Amino acid sequence: MRYWLFLIIMLFTRSSFAALIHYESTFITTTPPGGDETTIYYKGVGHLVVDDERSLLLSVFLDCEPFTYSWTGAARLVEELYWPTETGRVTALHVDPTTPGLNVDFWFDIFYVPEGEMAAAHLDNVVEEDSFYGNYWFRSAYRKVSVPEPSTMLLVIAGLLGFYIREKATG
Repeated sequence: MRYWLFLIIMLFTRSSFAALIHYESTFITTTPPGGDETTIYYKGVGHLVVDDERSLLLSVFLDCEPFTYSWTGAARLVEELYWPTETGRVTALHVDPTTPGLNVDFWFDIFYVPEGEMAAAHLDNVVEEDSFYGNYWFRSAYRKVSVPEPSTMLLVIAGLLGFYIREKATG
């Protein structure tokens, strides 16, 4: 009986597992080596951490053969509507170019967003993505991985710790 309150709170507490989304990407970077030589392709891996509720890019990491790139901050994701559909919209997102220290021009192009939803929550549906860093050009594919919000995890841990302390005190 004493655990009913805990179960009710857990059922009605908003689960924040979708607030932060981690995108793992495979990057193909290209840059001409100079002159009339052919383009060189590099493959690498990286991730983006996105707050899809507030449309913010929070972290970027890229590791490929010629360089490693890392950034943490808060960059606004700006949506541009391509065309509306009956059930949503086809759109693009790009990172606000005035973001200090980012040095990457991210464009998430051509993807469908259901009506009433934030575009940042659908980056795993991006058909094209073109980003630029110095002389390098990226084309990426994203796979969505949910990351629990830290405050939700702390709330659950605090609740369990409270039950443990109460049991010790009464037992």
